[in-house]
Amino acid sequence: MRLQFNILKKNVFDRSVILLSIPLILSAFTHLWNPIGFPDIFYDEGIYMQRSMRMLEGLGPQEPSHRYDHPYFGQIFLAGALGIVGYPDSLSPFNAGGSDDDVLHSIETLYLFPRVLMGLLAIADTFLIYKITERRYHNRNVALVAAILFAVMPYGWLFRRIFLETIQVPFLLTSILLAVYVKDLKMIEKKNNNNNNRSNNTLRYKTIAMVLLSGAFLGLSIFTKVPAFTMIPLVGFLIYSNSNNPNSNNTNGHRRIRLRNLGLWFIPVILIPLIWPAHAMIIGEFDQWKNGVLWQTSERPSRPLIGTLNTFFKMDPVLFVLSMAGLIFAAVKRDFFLLLWVIPFLIFLYIIDYVSSFHLMPLIPAFCIAASRFLVEITGKVKIIKKYKVQQILPFAVISGIIIFGLVSTTMLITTNVNSTVYKALAVIIQKLPNRDDANNTSPVTLVGAPNYFWLPRYAYDKDFVDKTYYSGSPPKTQKYIVVADRGYMASKSGTAISTEDINPTRPPNHSLQDLLDNSHTIAIFLPDDTAKHYAKNYPYLDIRQNPRSTAIEIKSNY
Repeated sequence: MRLQFNILKKNVFDRSVILLSIPLILSAFTHLWNPIGFPDIFYDEGIYMQRSMRMLEGLGPQEPSHRYDHPYFGQIFLAGALGIVGYPDSLSPFNAGGSDDDVLHSIETLYLFPRVLMGLLAIADTFLIYKITERRYHNRNVALVAAILFAVMPYGWLFRRIFLETIQVPFLLTSILLAVYVKDLKMIEKKNNNNNNRSNNTLRYKTIAMVLLSGAFLGLSIFTKVPAFTMIPLVGFLIYSNSNNPNSNNTNGHRRIRLRNLGLWFIPVILIPLIWPAHAMIIGEFDQWKNGVLWQTSERPSRPLIGTLNTFFKMDPVLFVLSMAGLIFAAVKRDFFLLLWVIPFLIFLYIIDYVSSFHLMPLIPAFCIAASRFLVEITGKVKIIKKYKVQQILPFAVISGIIIFGLVSTTMLITTNVNSTVYKALAVIIQKLPNRDDANNTSPVTLVGAPNYFWLPRYAYDKDFVDKTYYSGSPPKTQKYIVVADRGYMASKSGTAISTEDINPTRPPNHSLQDLLDNSHTIAIFLPDDTAKHYAKNYPYLDIRQNPRSTAIEIKSNY
């Protein structure tokens, strides 16, 4: 028995519009509420924002001093989206000489825009998940539950961060959706049969265009972050299986059409990501590109997949259990759509042996779809109670309970403020650093900390300084320096784990970082507003501890 939403049977509104609006509204709440307060500002967010700001300044997509770790499309997209609104100049950043409150408000506003953009992309993901599931399984109930799970479950807060995965996933989902729609065009062509050759020819051209677009979006996804190449079997399978000649019973004809479409699809899938090594070769940096790729895939410290899956379970135990059950259910049902989505990606992560929680983000839509199909089909077949009305209510009650639990858990997280210390620290740093056009600025200053303290002073406030991350073992080359001693700095100094995912930290203690602290004086110390929640071990606040760089922050300087 299928799950029934009897309340939607009235013809007051179009049922499909109402169904789709529910997850979109929930997603808008969970991904746009309090974007500058939660989650904490991650180390990698500073890297991607700095590269995007370089693009806006016309300095090119690659940092001169940084290895080739990822392709360029992420910063190109982010810079383009921010550039449309004139970021950062359109926000009129306050001069560093303004009041503390003015500078603090300006900093929060500058962080607001990119975080809101990530939230809008997550809302687009919710829409795409609904449409993919609806078209693939021809079941609006499965589509509705899948989209709502994505919108409300706690693990989805990762999409609020400025990650390459956040940018990548909408392109991946669009590629999948276009591949699914190829089958719909073929069915329309079959209905037309031979009665209207002109209409059929138009549909064939649309099919070819859709195949090429699907390949282009997957190519852009790979051009954003390379592990998306593991989705080639999934989308290729959809293109091949959905491409046949509906007006012919000729097996060879079917195979020829499928191979033709698959070949066309491969062209953008391969050519678009090749822009990255081709560009490196043209500018004479192919060896650096090769070394960067090798470092990214095989030379990093071990962070095994099993540890990240354990973190996933701690962060969102309900979604983890349901998604694993859904994947087993998919294997029993021989649902190659979900299996090809998840298995190749997990195998790749297992091989590279360096997996963080955000690396699983391309799989979260698949997890939600698998969990949804499992919930809807299994609860619909439960016949513990013979009363008909109870059998109708039971599936709705079970699924609603899970969704409410996820929404409450996520709401408890997104209403916390874990970044106040970062913004206050940035305000002090901005006022301490010299302006680029300052005639009295004769001695350079080094700012030692995480990249999320670098991009905003340099590109929004035009500050002049040399940046140095705390992972670098060499001392500053300038006489003057400022130190941002947050949790990441202190962990790097002592060689201990930064987050719960660092099972076996291999970095030795960095004594030069201790020397910087010993030879400087304290400018300011900031403690988090919700101190108890920062160190809480209870669910769901355990999520805050995944990367607690933004707890207590001490600003020190030697001048």
